[in-house]
Amino acid sequence: MINELLKWLLPLPFAMLLSSCATNNGGGGSGSTGGTTVQQKIEQALPYVKPAVNLACTAVLEGAVSSEDRVTKAKMIHDVANVVRSLSSGSVPSADDLDEAVANFLPEKTHWTNFAASLSDVYRNLYGQIGNDPALALKVLNAIADGCVSATSSYVK
Repeated sequence: MINELLKWLLPLPFAMLLSSCATNNGGGGSGSTGGTTVQQKIEQALPYVKPAVNLACTAVLEGAVSSEDRVTKAKMIHDVANVVRSLSSGSVPSADDLDEAVANFLPEKTHWTNFAASLSDVYRNLYGQIGNDPALALKVLNAIADGCVSATSSYVK
C-alpha cells in the first residue's frame, strides 16, 4: 500500500515546482528573461520547495507500520536534512552530488529510493538555473532541508 501511495504522491513535489517555474519563466534560458533574472526566478520558486519536500516526507511517514517505525523514519528524514545542508559549503553541488549523498545515507528500500528521487527531482529542476552561484544553491538546499525538518518536527525532539 505504501508503495502505491508513494507512486502517486512523490511526483507531486516535482510537478509543483515545474508549474511554479513555468508560471515565473519568461520563456528563455539563462540571464534575464522578460525582466526576470534567473536569480529572481529561483527566489520565486523557493516558497514552493519546502512544502513540496514536506509532502514527500509526509508520504514516507504515512507509510510507517507503527508509531515507533514512524519515529524511526522521522529521525532518518531529519538526518537527511543535515546531509543536504552539508552539501552547501563551498562550490555548487550538482544534482548528482545530492543523489549520491542521500543515497549513501538511506537504506536501499523502495520507499527510501522514491523519497531520495523526489528530493533529487526538486533540486535537479532548479539546478539548471542555479549555474555557478553558491549563494543561490545554498538557498535551495536549505529550503529542501527545511522541508525535511518541518515534516519531522513533531516526531524528533
